[in-house]
Amino acid sequence: MVRRRRNTTWFLAAFVGILAAADANADTLHVPSHYATIQSAINAAVDGDEVVIADGTYTGDGNRDLDFNGKAITVRSASSDPASCIINCQHQGYGMLFYQGEGPGTLVDGLTIADAGYTYTDGGAVVCNSSDPTIVNCAFTGCLGEAGGAIVRSGSSATFTSCTITNNWAYVGGGIACRRDSAVTMTRCTIEDNSAQFGGGISCGASSLTLVHCDVIGNAAEQTTSTSTGGAIDCWGSDLALVSCSILGNYSEENGGGIHSWKTALAVSNCTFSGNTAALRGGGTYSDPNSSIVVTNSILWNDTPQEIYVETEEVAQVCYSIVQGTWPGEGNIDADPLFVDPDGPDDDPNTWADNDYRLSANSPGIDAGSNADVTPDLTHDLDSLPRITDGDGDDVAVVDMGAYERPAVLLGDLNCDGAFDFADINQFVDRLAFTDTYNADHPGCIDENADINADGVVSFGDINPFIELLIGT
Repeated sequence: MVRRRRNTTWFLAAFVGILAAADANADTLHVPSHYATIQSAINAAVDGDEVVIADGTYTGDGNRDLDFNGKAITVRSASSDPASCIINCQHQGYGMLFYQGEGPGTLVDGLTIADAGYTYTDGGAVVCNSSDPTIVNCAFTGCLGEAGGAIVRSGSSATFTSCTITNNWAYVGGGIACRRDSAVTMTRCTIEDNSAQFGGGISCGASSLTLVHCDVIGNAAEQTTSTSTGGAIDCWGSDLALVSCSILGNYSEENGGGIHSWKTALAVSNCTFSGNTAALRGGGTYSDPNSSIVVTNSILWNDTPQEIYVETEEVAQVCYSIVQGTWPGEGNIDADPLFVDPDGPDDDPNTWADNDYRLSANSPGIDAGSNADVTPDLTHDLDSLPRITDGDGDDVAVVDMGAYERPAVLLGDLNCDGAFDFADINQFVDRLAFTDTYNADHPGCIDENADINADGVVSFGDINPFIELLIGT
């Protein structure tokens, strides 16, 4: 018997049609023009819908304690500017609650949550319990709680991208608390000026936490009545990984100005630690005998009293790093990293956010790392510039130490994309006429690329050489 081949064309066409219809049926619910409160819009939404919030400040019932009810919906600001769309909880409730199995399809984008939480409750702005929402481009400030001033996560694999967590307070985890089998990833986030007794910026317990391209700055573990540990991060019984991060100006009243780890596996790659202080031990990092620490391609400089403190050296493996005061290991250097401007434009080293920890032209950290220790999928630095370049001009591309890669000198490459072409014209004009704006828009780009006539300054004298170089390409 001859079998006929089933004609699947009609099935594929029907399937595509169903998907298109489903997309067409997705609704956009506007607050406050269609719905008076954010919660009423969430209540009316179904999977796939968007709740779009107009710019303004939202307070009172229906605009706090926001329950997503397990829905795979997007809640976002209309402007995508968190500074313009603010949920102010007035310390009368939480910001958002995720406890009904919300997954990555539940998205929050472009909002500020302020003044959320209570003194003796867990979490302020965001509470995740066995749920895995996606939070993008949001700000959390002025929040407080017992654990996780801004954010608390239990059994959660939530992801946070391009968020700022500032000026929050808690007993454990001033900005964020991860606990009870959470597996959390934070990418391009800033955790700044938070405080707690344990983990001024972040506390992590019995969980896995990965920070990629994050700044953890000016946080404090300080409580005068008891022990305080982990100015930036305090971890116990966890796995903690930091990749291309800066840990700057954090403080602990006891151990671990930067990081305090207890029974924790700590992995640090291409990070910069500087200006962290502990009153007792481990200005940069502190690890107890039951922890392990692996440091590669990093810089630990100007932390007090020690860069790395371990009870026994066997728990620490450090290589291809600048460590002040020396540390045994292949490729390690004890030499000033020659940061571009560690005091910042205000000449105050204690105002950490404006200090420039990029590498100057003569830094010993340029082309001094190990390419083998760069994770293949992490190809860019903290400035989003290519991670492995020929920073010292010897025609060999080797990764730099620290969070920032010094770009290779490429005349005319003013947008720092690794090529010189017509796309660099506007940036060249900006560099000549609007230098401050150019520098703000292109952090990490080096002046050598704009000095076309090689006279040591960038000026109108570079215009004709720029045009000649461009036409000749």
